[in-house]
Amino acid sequence: MHHRDLMVIYPDNSAAWKATYWDNEPHTIYYDVTVSEAGKVSFITPREIQGPRFRLLYKRIDDTKISGQFDIAAPMHDFKTYRSWTMHRG
Repeated sequence: MHHRDLMVIYPDNSAAWKATYWDNEPHTIYYDVTVSEAGKVSFITPREIQGPRFRLLYKRIDDTKISGQFDIAAPMHDFKTYRSWTMHRG
């Protein structure tokens, strides 16, 4: 089985950025998007979402590498890292 996913990033009406993620399992996750510093972007589910919350972090390491981290928080709990990785440009 292949895992397929799609994320669309878009501005909302308040000049903030949002993202919607879909995959073939089938999950749909809505994110608020924040660029906290050059080369670092966070995708975090809004606090008003029912159920678990998710956080996806990307950070530029250098011209060929980006680190990624996916965190999950049970309702009323702090985020815990579920998976982390490094991506390399070929």
